[in-house]
Amino acid sequence: MISLSNHLFRIGTGQAQQIISNKISISEKEIIENRLIDPFLKININQTIKGKKWENIESEHKKKFNELSVFINALKIHEINYINLKGLAMLNYYPSFIPRQSNDFDFLIENISDFWKCHEILITLGYSFKYNPMLTKKNNEVLGITKYYKKIDEQTSIKIEININSFIISELCWFNDEDLWSNIVEFKFQSLNLRIPSDEMNIIILVIEASDRPQFFVRDIVDFFYLYNNKNINEQYIINKLNDKYLISVFNNLKSSYLSILSGENTLIGNKTRKKRELIHVFPSIVRENNKVTVAYMRYLKLAAEKYLYQKGRYKPLKYLDLFMSPKSRFKNGVVTHFIQLFDNKMKFKWIRYKKYHILTTPIGIFLATNFAILDEDEEEEIKDYICIHLIR
Repeated sequence: MISLSNHLFRIGTGQAQQIISNKISISEKEIIENRLIDPFLKININQTIKGKKWENIESEHKKKFNELSVFINALKIHEINYINLKGLAMLNYYPSFIPRQSNDFDFLIENISDFWKCHEILITLGYSFKYNPMLTKKNNEVLGITKYYKKIDEQTSIKIEININSFIISELCWFNDEDLWSNIVEFKFQSLNLRIPSDEMNIIILVIEASDRPQFFVRDIVDFFYLYNNKNINEQYIINKLNDKYLISVFNNLKSSYLSILSGENTLIGNKTRKKRELIHVFPSIVRENNKVTVAYMRYLKLAAEKYLYQKGRYKPLKYLDLFMSPKSRFKNGVVTHFIQLFDNKMKFKWIRYKKYHILTTPIGIFLATNFAILDEDEEEEIKDYICIHLIR
């Protein structure tokens, strides 16, 4: 008997006739959780998930691709170096008749200078921040991640995630490699001129993306199938580039899940080492830091606060941790820091201290650095008054 995992995999790979003939009952919850809405609705054109049929999804894709085409062309005009990651990269691997569900579109921008220009392009095109930028500094380079949002019409919106300089693995760890940029593959998908990593680098990005999940999405296994199947993949190269015991175990688990599903076994292997992530991935990365004591303090004080306060909805006490864990110090010591935009005035990159607050002026605006992105209205008004009087003239 074919397992549920196999049927979900067949949905992801467009094998509709086999699913229908076996009459397996698959719940909407399982489709949603495994990121298989698009291929499922294309197979079952009369069914609806989240109020949408395939014709609605297909129409939204066209609108989003039109928006992406405008953005990508603007990147080229302004000579901004970028790489398309994840869902956009997978367009080069999936057969054209099989849609892949993507909730947003991911870009890697080469450096912070290009990011400032990229931000201005997105704002000009009508986008705004979906969430606060998260930035840090490692080896004198600013790294970060943020997401933008634009409402195209009443039915359709688009989200673009921007990775700055590197691709985030965890709060302390990032991935970047010169091979990402030296082995770029260029191809055209409909109206999109895309620039993606090599086969091996795409597998590495998939491993990193899946490394935070306790259980892999079936879509992860479908991605692995299209990246790995019938290709001369250099596994030793992947292992050397990952250079991390935990990430290598995730790669092996993905491969085992892929082989298990192909063989018709009943279960996914899953991310068996996820519970050990802190011990075999995060903690060793802290030990390798020159400022390991400071980084460990900032990492585990924040984790404790999140566990005992944030999860219980006690947000106000979290703000006071900024007194014991300077957001500016977190940024300078390579730990991800949240930045709340207060004004869009363009200024030089500079830190300013006002009372207990750490303000960062940048070429795209003025931001408040925080540990938890929590700010009262009274505090915001006070900080803005100070900025208007002393910084904006």
